[in-house]
Amino acid sequence: APPATPAGLAAVNEAPAGVRVQWNDNAEADLAGYRVYRGVAAAGPFALISGASLVTASEYVDVSHPDSAALWYQVSAVDDAGNESARTAAFRLWLAGEEIVAWALQPAYPNPSPISASVTLPLEVPAAGPFEGALEITNSAGERVRRIVLAGLTPGVQSVQWDGLNDAGRRTAPGVYRAWLVLGGRRDAVKVVRTP
Repeated sequence: APPATPAGLAAVNEAPAGVRVQWNDNAEADLAGYRVYRGVAAAGPFALISGASLVTASEYVDVSHPDSAALWYQVSAVDDAGNESARTAAFRLWLAGEEIVAWALQPAYPNPSPISASVTLPLEVPAAGPFEGALEITNSAGERVRRIVLAGLTPGVQSVQWDGLNDAGRRTAPGVYRAWLVLGGRRDAVKVVRTP
């Protein structure tokens, strides 16, 4: 029978040394070692990156990973008879945005902007997540005119567009607005000026 699937898979980027992939030791007495696989998408394909020789420790340093926004890793265990376990569920490691430690809303541009044009609201999204929140646009009276849901964002600097419409799909009037980043209990704002 093949060994059990390794547990506790995790990975961390230790640039410039590489990505350190770690997992828990298997308990089988006849365990020969492990194989490490890498993909650049959640669905694969996954390529064997640990070479022809088995990895005998419960960690592997990926020193030649591709330049990608994210990497996915899997590990399997192999016994003395050559039986290979099922691979672990893929562990995703974000490489993009790893230098960003917290969400941040940057100044809007162009600002001022005409009411007939969209305005761009740059966001810094950290690699650690969470990756969901909202942007709320309020008028000078503090009334919310538009809520833009932020879902499925990837780490790094992302650009969100406000087309100048309210929640009902009607164009807003010229004036001073605030764009609020709402994430849990956090609220940060930038001023947006809309001209005729």
